[in-house]
Amino acid sequence: YVMWEAALEKLKILNYEVGFCDAKGKKPFNRVHFVFPIANISQQFDDFISLCEWLFEEITKDVGFFKRDQYDDPNTVANKLMLALRQVDFRLSFPAQKLRQANGENICSVIEFLCDKALESRKFKWSTPVYTDADNVCSHSFG
Repeated sequence: YVMWEAALEKLKILNYEVGFCDAKGKKPFNRVHFVFPIANISQQFDDFISLCEWLFEEITKDVGFFKRDQYDDPNTVANKLMLALRQVDFRLSFPAQKLRQANGENICSVIEFLCDKALESRKFKWSTPVYTDADNVCSHSFG
């Protein structure tokens, strides 16, 4: 759950609402979208794969780096995804079939990994927050 929330924040930094959601006609994901199964599991799988395609394009700048063919079955898509992940140095090890679930810890770890890679490819750097005049934060007296 925490992993997905972190990934969702990273997606927002990547401006996925415009680059992914608007471009694909999708609504932004909610705080548990890839944490639990949703009613339409094939829709959840499609969301996951589409998001991965977009993130791979962000990382590699290559539209064809990871693309599913319209005739690929879910097993083939999961295997292609696992191969693409290995090419970008994804090191977690679990069977490709786990990707077909489209929710849970493995899915969230894949999304967070791809978000980190996409941020890295944009040369994004996390910085320490800068607080200005911390002494005045609670200096007002009431009474």
